[in-house]
This record gives sequence, structure tokens and C-alpha cells, in this order.
Amino acid sequence: MTRRNVTDEQFGKLSRRTDELKLRVDEGVVLFDEAMDGLQVIIEGRFGKMSISEPRIVSIDRSQPFDSVKFLGQGWNIEEQDERVLKLDQLDFSKVRLEHVTREGEFSIKGEEGLRRLKEAGYIRLDAKVFQILWENNALIPESWKQKTNGSTTYIFFNGTVLRDPGGGRDVLALCWSAGQWGRDDRWLEEDWHVSDPSVVLASI
Repeated sequence: MTRRNVTDEQFGKLSRRTDELKLRVDEGVVLFDEAMDGLQVIIEGRFGKMSISEPRIVSIDRSQPFDSVKFLGQGWNIEEQDERVLKLDQLDFSKVRLEHVTREGEFSIKGEEGLRRLKEAGYIRLDAKVFQILWENNALIPESWKQKTNGSTTYIFFNGTVLRDPGGGRDVLALCWSAGQWGRDDRWLEEDWHVSDPSVVLASI
């Protein structure tokens, strides 16, 4: 086939990029409607109106529960679970908030006290399954979560699942942006939690 405006190499790159987009849509990393809207903008030549937005809706496959042993290793178990979050089969990021458990004048508190405060406030605490989805698909994590708190790395905790580690401690999982990439942590609830350690919650379903 004779190319009129592009070389065979350029056309091949375009085809590979299109295949990559299809794969990301199939994996749920890119939403179908957003991919279609973006392609339509390109087709119509409306590049000045084209923008890249953070994902708004993320699907949660609850038919595959979080497997603590498979994800973390032998000896890890689910100790406690916010049952309300298990009803969520999708997550609307416009309703998600990062809630700080420290209060005015407090530099740090124990993790167990922070968990107690979240429960008392009635927040729906996002769980280890949501954490796993974001960890395995980093492109879904909001860019705003990369921001530091008072100059310190922000650790974002998923308190909806409390885990029992092989040593007997109670832990929760966290995401953090450090050294130009996403990292993960599991923090004892017996440890100190600081103002840079918010929890990801919903006010309601």
C-alpha cells in the first residue's frame, strides 16, 4: 500500500499506539467513553479543545476478593473489614476525599486512635481491594495524591481493611509518591501517624 503523507515506519508506530490504546481500554486503565471522545477530537481536528483528565470512575471486581496471602505472602490475614465498602462495584473519584486523622495542634497520634476516629465519624473507609487495583494500575491514581504534606511524603492509607501480619501486628496498606514513582507501605496501627498520613474515604455510598 502506498502512503501519501506518512512513511511505512510512521504508519506502523500509529498502529502500535492504537493497539496500546485498545489494550488500556480493555484493562480499564482508560475509560471507553473518554477514549472515544479523545479520538473524535483528533478526527475533527479540534486539538485546542483536547484535554487529559484524571479518571473519574474506576470499576471494582468484587467477584475476586482481596487475597492477603497472594498479595502479601504467607502469614498475612484480614483481621477487620469495613463491610460497607464491599458493596461498591465502582469508585467515583469525585466523591473520594483524603481525611486527616490528626486534629489541630497534634503532630501525631497512634494509628489505632486514628482508626477509631474514622469509625466514629462514620466515614466509609476504602479497602485493600481498592488499594490493589490502584497499585496494579498506577495510571488510575489521581495526580493530586503525589503532592507532599508540609514538605513530607504523603502516605495515603486504606483503612477499610485491617490486616494481621505474620508477627501478630495490626497493619493497613498505604500508597506514597516518592523518588518519581509510586511505592507502597504497610504500617502498624501501633505506630505514630502524622499529619502527612491521610486516609482515603467516602462520606457515603
